[in-house]
Amino acid sequence: MLKLDHLALKVGDIGRAQAWYTSVLGLTVEFESTDPPVVGVKDESDFTLILTESRDAVSDCSLFFQVADVAVTHQGLASKGVEFRYGPQGNDWGYGAGLTDPDGRLVGLWDEASMQAHTSQQA
Repeated sequence: MLKLDHLALKVGDIGRAQAWYTSVLGLTVEFESTDPPVVGVKDESDFTLILTESRDAVSDCSLFFQVADVAVTHQGLASKGVEFRYGPQGNDWGYGAGLTDPDGRLVGLWDEASMQAHTSQQA
């Protein structure tokens, strides 16, 4: 069996990225190193993002996190002042909401029920 376990991301400011991923998404710190600056933050399934600081270039990718209910998660985060790129809606990748992390990456939120309902309406 093959299972993705870690993903390394180059970030512009490791402290700012760590704070965002832990306070906004609720990831927990798995490990920290100062030389070189590296922080591992993990989700409930033990998938780890390895944040490495790079002043030259950041990783160009989008991240998608599954949540229990995208509408409830959106409402809860928005009520705390978290800004969204877009709220729950149909997208080219399915159905969900989008945030922007401190380095400008799309961080999508989706849930299985909303995704299934959206894709069955598209069929």
